[in-house]
Amino acid sequence: MNKSQDFLTDMDKELKLPPKLDMMKKTVEAKPDTSLINKQKVLQNAIQEKKKNVSAYDLSANAPRLEKRAAFAIHQGEVELDLSEIDKILSLKDDAKKLFKNGKYLEALRRFEQAIQLLPGDIDLIYYEALCLMHLGNLKKSEQIFEELIKIDVSRSLVNLPKVYTITLLKQSKFSMAEKYLKVFLETQRYDTQAMNMLAYALERQDKLEEAEKMTEKILKDEPSNPNACNSMAYIYLRRNKNLNDALRYAKQALLSEPQNPAYLDTLGMILQKKGNSDSARKALQKALNLDPKNAEILSHLTDLLKI
Repeated sequence: MNKSQDFLTDMDKELKLPPKLDMMKKTVEAKPDTSLINKQKVLQNAIQEKKKNVSAYDLSANAPRLEKRAAFAIHQGEVELDLSEIDKILSLKDDAKKLFKNGKYLEALRRFEQAIQLLPGDIDLIYYEALCLMHLGNLKKSEQIFEELIKIDVSRSLVNLPKVYTITLLKQSKFSMAEKYLKVFLETQRYDTQAMNMLAYALERQDKLEEAEKMTEKILKDEPSNPNACNSMAYIYLRRNKNLNDALRYAKQALLSEPQNPAYLDTLGMILQKKGNSDSARKALQKALNLDPKNAEILSHLTDLLKI
């Protein structure tokens, strides 16, 4: 569904980065064979112990400097953090997030991995590590990390975790897995439009067109101008070879919101071609290709049209 394939990219742009998590609440032991879930359990004990130590020393204004420094250290398993190490982690984390926001994913990944070496089990760092891997194309690894984080993040502090996990599935064409996961997710988050759009996409990719259409209708009922849903409905109508006038209307509605979206222009071009308007179809497809010259599917559609 090329008409919605840019949705995967759009999701990357739309997802807001999670708020900074409290660094002091993310300190865990560093045993190589310890799962993240167990680390999180150890973490909670470490936090409580740290709070008690810090409070005790704060009450003692005359406590020696080295003792105060020791009060900030956490002793759990193989990890011992003091103020200088915490400062280093915070600096690495801040630099990495800036690099990430600027699209420098490889450099960001290196910083995040450095910070993780100092602070294993920090779910915020691990989350960003997986995001970097996803952007760099290592989808299998990022999928595995996201799966593990979903098990741990019971408080749902990583609000976009379910969606980025789904994106890794969709980008790997694991449409059945994405469908099953999204249906469970939507049982409790039934009005999440982004998840609904992703589910419609996963259904369409499996040729479950009727079900995809019903899901898209639900979105459009509450958000009649939702550009991705409009574009998806236009493409579903095209694939089902029905309601072509409505399909054209939906395609144009999507482009009102995003006139430079190559996938939406591709949808428009294919509908125009289906309706017999070859000249307008060629212009729309050529513009789509100019905006996304590496898109093989748009190129294929334009080439097929030029052969007619």
